[in-house]
Amino acid sequence: GRLDEFLKAEISFLARTGYSSIKIEQILEHRLPAHVANVINRELPARFADRIRQIENTTPQWRKIPGMREAHEVLSTSFRNLRLVNYSEDDLSEFSDMIVDLKKRHASIVELFAQAASGLQQRGILQPPEIDQWLAKVMDSRIGTEMLTEHFLSLMKRSDKNHVGIVDTKCDPARICQQAIDHISSFSPPKIKITLATKQPNIEFSFISMYLFYIIEELLKNSVSATLRQTIKLGKEPEEVKITVCADSHRIGIKVSDKGGGVSFEDTDKVWMYMYSTTPDEIQSRFSDSSPLSGPGMGLSFCKLYTEYLGGSLHLMSMPGVGTDAYIFLNRIDAGSE
Repeated sequence: GRLDEFLKAEISFLARTGYSSIKIEQILEHRLPAHVANVINRELPARFADRIRQIENTTPQWRKIPGMREAHEVLSTSFRNLRLVNYSEDDLSEFSDMIVDLKKRHASIVELFAQAASGLQQRGILQPPEIDQWLAKVMDSRIGTEMLTEHFLSLMKRSDKNHVGIVDTKCDPARICQQAIDHISSFSPPKIKITLATKQPNIEFSFISMYLFYIIEELLKNSVSATLRQTIKLGKEPEEVKITVCADSHRIGIKVSDKGGGVSFEDTDKVWMYMYSTTPDEIQSRFSDSSPLSGPGMGLSFCKLYTEYLGGSLHLMSMPGVGTDAYIFLNRIDAGSE
């Protein structure tokens, strides 16, 4: 009908308009749910329109590729709901319900796009470097969507004094690393020991704790997988995986270090590709897929994207035949006051 035509025209217009990346500093600027609702209403339709056009412009056969039609449907439904929702700054209940539904609907979106990317590669429609660029757009948009919607719902819950929505103003990186160690240890072979060394006591900074947890968890998963693979290969006791946390007045540094055999020099650049995985299926199957960073080889590239999105950097130093050191550097951010 006429409404559908209008929404299609809006998608075309907004897809051309573009959108900006959301940074942690911007998240901290918005402390009232109504303000975040306005940002969501401005930012998310443009993101979804861009993804819808990305799907449609990839190939005329997009409806026949597993994952693409489903992802298109998810995005189109969310776009429609965002454009039609009624809310006022005094009554955000309908908007809040819509966001909860949107998050449930989008829970499988990364998986759908990964499935689509695999199909595009198998059919020769896109080559590996193009697949990487294609997925990078999807993931960048996904992180912004995730941050804004989580922030809104956290503000609606009126969290404790140490939080501004999803931002933990007293984020303790050593505590987060220990939580990730405990989680990984619960489903990794008991012989693999993970140790934590903190170079300064009581390091605290403003950060999104759940994202730091996911990043550390993914790096640990890679290190434990490599250590397990090396143990099977050499037939001897596994070496321990070590995490070191340090800080100065400007930055936080975290190193995850393993003796899991490293990555060959020729594969060093490939580890950042979305569809690349060094972990055999029989080892991968030992790990939980509860982390949003887990998936078909997308973890490490997703980690890097999250880290950079949040103003930090992630580097790998690998020694083939020996092991790998992963370094995360994160900037301290002044959370200010209300």
